[in-house]
Amino acid sequence: MFATDKKTTKMIADYAKAHDISPFILFTAALSAYFSRIRMNAEKFYIGTAVLNRFTVKDKNTAGMFINTVPMLIELDNEKSFADNIPSVEDTCFSVMRHHKYNYGEMLKDLHSEFGFRETLYDVLISYQNATLEENDVEATWYHGDTQTESLAMHIDDREQQGIFKISYEYKLDLFGNDGIDSFHREFITLLLDAIENDRKKLYELKILNAEEEKKILFDFNDTACSYPTDQCIHEII
Repeated sequence: MFATDKKTTKMIADYAKAHDISPFILFTAALSAYFSRIRMNAEKFYIGTAVLNRFTVKDKNTAGMFINTVPMLIELDNEKSFADNIPSVEDTCFSVMRHHKYNYGEMLKDLHSEFGFRETLYDVLISYQNATLEENDVEATWYHGDTQTESLAMHIDDREQQGIFKISYEYKLDLFGNDGIDSFHREFITLLLDAIENDRKKLYELKILNAEEEKKILFDFNDTACSYPTDQCIHEII
């Protein structure tokens, strides 16, 4: 589990408020921009998200599991800035809420039977939890459910409203290890903060490497200078 510091949390909250969007939309836009970058600047792909699926008074007063997952078709434009791509992401997030009652499992069954489609619609999921806990001394902890269908799931927790975002990941062990998730989280936060500070950058201009990693790749890995005999030809040295 990772947690943003209070300075980072304030930057996220201030940017979201200034642009009249929720932190969830900002996180989703940043995650979309990140996967666009690592997928050769892809502009169209699916990301899944979880919905509470409790929209009526009866639903809210009924005990049980109502949560559903829905696929979001992310459509980006790499020639536009990060800020200019946010409305498209926001429209997508709101549009899928109209279909929250359509169970994702049933959707896949229908696609299989009608069109022979036998894949999943998304392999990455983001969820955002901000339901306030009524008891001040209650702490929420995320536990893995021992099943994993997506390659990667990001869970953002703001339920305790302590001035930090807790971010937990679920992932397939054959694709990610602890080091891989550490790198992913570090790159994601780097891109998110760069997008907040420089939201007029085009998506492919956003940084995913921090200063230390950039120095290592651009300079340390390329520091190949070495001494060699100057009185011999190259083939003689080899």
